Amino acid sequence: MVWDSAYMNPLGVSPKDGEATEDPQTEHHQEAAKQRYDYCVHMAQIFKSDQGKAVLKTWRENTIEASAWSPALAQQSGIEAANAHAYAREGQNAFVRDIEVCIEIAHKCKTLDDFSAMINQVGTGNLN
Repeated sequence: MVWDSAYMNPLGVSPKDGEATEDPQTEHHQEAAKQRYDYCVHMAQIFKSDQGKAVLKTWRENTIEASAWSPALAQQSGIEAANAHAYAREGQNAFVRDIEVCIEIAHKCKTLDDFSAMINQVGTGNLN
């Protein structure tokens, strides 16, 4: 059907003999997966030492396990609570969680193929 070929190849460009027929989007996704996998492996290597584990534990205690909101000093100064401001943290939790997820991925996926298979399972909901 004409619509099928227009959808698959909207510009109607045919590869020349010997050229790769893989589409650029697939190549981009493969390269992005390789970069993420390499990043995860490096993170796991950095934090596998006792010192790295201690640092990550401290970061976790000071971010994820700590209060995300704290009152300003104005409250201790006698200013009414309605006029006092507070401080909220943002971003630190995501930073620590990203490291933890990377370590988990590096332990679960021993190769780039394992990682690619895991990514492909995300869409199916089957993440065993």
